[in-house]
Amino acid sequence: MTSEEANSTAPLPPRWPSEVEYLSKLRWKGIPQEVKVHYEDEVDVLSIYVDLIPRSNDGMEGEEKKEGEEEEQCVVSRQVLQCGAWLCEIVGNVISDEQATKQRKSTTRKGIKKEEEEVEITACFLYKTDEGKRFFIQPLSNNPMTKMRRLKRGEDRSIANLKTRRIWMEGRIKAYLEISKEIKEREELIMDYDSDDDSFLKIDDLPLNEEQDVQEDELTQCSYHLLNEEDARFFTENQNLSSCYQIKKVVLEGHPCNGQNGLFAVRGIKQYHYLGEYTGDVVIHDPDNAIGKERIYSSRYLMDFSNPYTGEDIVLKESWVDADIAGNELRFINDASGTSKESNVHFKRAWLSGKMHVICQALQEIHPGDELLVEYGERYWENVQFPQENEGEQYDEEAMEESDQS
Repeated sequence: MTSEEANSTAPLPPRWPSEVEYLSKLRWKGIPQEVKVHYEDEVDVLSIYVDLIPRSNDGMEGEEKKEGEEEEQCVVSRQVLQCGAWLCEIVGNVISDEQATKQRKSTTRKGIKKEEEEVEITACFLYKTDEGKRFFIQPLSNNPMTKMRRLKRGEDRSIANLKTRRIWMEGRIKAYLEISKEIKEREELIMDYDSDDDSFLKIDDLPLNEEQDVQEDELTQCSYHLLNEEDARFFTENQNLSSCYQIKKVVLEGHPCNGQNGLFAVRGIKQYHYLGEYTGDVVIHDPDNAIGKERIYSSRYLMDFSNPYTGEDIVLKESWVDADIAGNELRFINDASGTSKESNVHFKRAWLSGKMHVICQALQEIHPGDELLVEYGERYWENVQFPQENEGEQYDEEAMEESDQS
């Protein structure tokens, strides 16, 4: 087993089929590096898409700051940013709820007297355990994210153009900034306050312990060195999704998959929140490769993975994520057709931290115990091939459901 394969493993969730390998992340086995590079381009996204400018300039040249005065800065876009895209991962030092309440942030600036009052620190809510313990990401002071304007409760939310999103990605819980509406060139980036009440902390305005305020020059991923060993292990070791979703038999007369496996919510999921990444083997559709061709036309667990941003000068075949023989819990999501219910989730491709993924998003509020359902679409039923035991025997639609995985 390679180091990449080892890093993709996680504890098996309950009812996981023995013939299917569990993957926390995409597996690129046999994919040439010259192809893979078009799906992974790890760069400092903020350095490409945003500028840090004096707020007094309001995006215009001119006006210089007065001597001895610290100028307030703001973050603006270098180009038009599309609604629905992901700007960047929120990175920094992960701290526990207890650590956050003990830490103090000084707002002492040149010419400004420190006030004894509570202030809002830049700390994004990351995760809440079943026991109620919370964790936050505290971006480093040299990160442009700390300069972004964040709405306070009561402010007009319509002016916000960024939204904090959390998602299980590559076996770990992560936080990202999603673009909630189109951002024009030189427009200021404004973060909405989160729908979670505890998204941002308020702590006493006292000096921060310098030993805990670690200032790395470049931090491309979250650091967990401030957590105790047990808490750090949760964030650094790959996890399955059993705390959020449960694989179990569908027991509902009239359901096309009655008696077969489905995926059910363990906890409530808010509309538009993200459930996680669809994992499996990356497969390239190459007509000259007989094995690859057979796999694509026989698998019932394919998700489109074609890079929509590839230039015309780059020749790439269609690509897919195949969870037939390896994947995670999201492969158990059944088709909504014939269930008398509408789909409550959908899948889409997204660039996160310079890598392309297939992610699952809630279309509506999902309650604990609800089955997760997606619309497979006509293309799925037109292309997938099902084995027939007897020549000429016709299978009805109920016998051809995707979730026959037991």
